[in-house]
Amino acid sequence: LDPEPIADTEQVAEDYLDDLIGRNLVSVGKRNFDGKVKTCRLHDFLRELCVREAEKEKFMYVTPRGAQGFRTGIRDMYRLSIHFDSITDYSVPSFRHAISFMCFSLGYGFSPDLLLLELQLKLLRVLDIYFLHFDHFPIQVLEMVHLRYIAFNVTYELPPSMSQLRNLQTILIRGPWESPILSLEYWSMPSLRHFHCSVVSHLKKPTIGRKSFDRLFAPEYLLSLSTISFSSCTREVFNSMPQLKKLGICETEKDYITGVSSECLANLHLLCKLDTLKCSFFRETSKTRDLCRFSLPYKLKKLTLSWSYLPWGDMASFANLGHLTVLKLKNFAFQGPRWELNEGAFGCLKSLLIESTDLVHWEA
Repeated sequence: LDPEPIADTEQVAEDYLDDLIGRNLVSVGKRNFDGKVKTCRLHDFLRELCVREAEKEKFMYVTPRGAQGFRTGIRDMYRLSIHFDSITDYSVPSFRHAISFMCFSLGYGFSPDLLLLELQLKLLRVLDIYFLHFDHFPIQVLEMVHLRYIAFNVTYELPPSMSQLRNLQTILIRGPWESPILSLEYWSMPSLRHFHCSVVSHLKKPTIGRKSFDRLFAPEYLLSLSTISFSSCTREVFNSMPQLKKLGICETEKDYITGVSSECLANLHLLCKLDTLKCSFFRETSKTRDLCRFSLPYKLKKLTLSWSYLPWGDMASFANLGHLTVLKLKNFAFQGPRWELNEGAFGCLKSLLIESTDLVHWEA
């Protein structure tokens, strides 16, 4: 990267990736509806060259296929990518200088807790243990004060003390537990940009006054958030993230029973810079809903709805979104055999997906 200040590092990364694709060094696996790269691949020969040169320059060490333990002479590596099918050598060197650690598999008979303890990874900026299973929160993580990125698989509640990792920019959580209440004080994490949880979670309300938000949240922070319950969509929560661009929400059974959905959805208009919304409703009911208070930001560009069972007549509420380019209607988002589309509606729409529907006649 050039030494000059960069306003949007993620956009710069996308530009560099596009450049590599243009040179045929990286191939595109999948693209989003808007044409942006979703997944990419590297040819085997080019990958082997990159791995060999990275190790030669002490930039990164990748365990070779069939490795059954750490080999000698790699203590000074700054980045590690580990994948063991099985381990026969249980000796673990310390990597005091490592700033990035990714572990995809440890095989059998080796404790992930012991691994983190032995490696002494206190200078880490990137920790990806998304595919490892821990019975409890690894307390070693709390000592990694330089962390910017963490991805992990949990079956437990996260400790509130994780909020003290003030350099964290990205948190990815894969959890099988149901409707957890996240005790993270996300509003006090000044660097947080992306927070994604694979299960529906409930956010705490900020416990500080509205006047303090401008001090805590810089314009470039907290850009994407998913997946949270409808009941988390309160004024207090949304006012703490005025720069949010991407949001994923899901109606829980409790949300449906207590009838808070319409009231919470009315708060979406507070997210003035939101351009992508994924909204899934409680699927165990097929009753037609009345969401007259569904209030969406006018600048919304991508919208995905699932299980909402709205009548096609309510589509007029979405047709006036002047910037909407991608609309995905999944799993009976709208129901009924007939949809009449008014002239001039969806003037900017480029992609429309309708799946799992009882729609028979569509007049445009």
